[in-house]
Amino acid sequence: MENKICVISIGKFTLDDDYTFFENGKIEHFYDLNNWNQNKYETLKVSQISEQKKQKLLQNCPSQHIKIITKILNPSKSLQSLG
Repeated sequence: MENKICVISIGKFTLDDDYTFFENGKIEHFYDLNNWNQNKYETLKVSQISEQKKQKLLQNCPSQHIKIITKILNPSKSLQSLG
C-alpha cells in the first residue's frame, strides 16, 4: 500500500488542480482543463512539473510536510545539500 503524505490544491475558482504526494515519490495529478472538460487524472514524474508549478505547490504546502515535499520536488538540491 502506498502511504500518502498530503494533497496540495492549487486550483482556481471551481477548477481542480490537486497534487497528491506519496512517500515512495509518486505524484498523482487530478485536474480540470475547463468547466466542460473535468476530472482528469495522471501520474507525474518530478521532471514533468514546471518550476513555476513547483513554487506554487511549495507555497501551498502544509507546513508539517514542507521538508519532505521539497525533497520530492527538488531531488538534485537535496543531494547537493548532503555533499
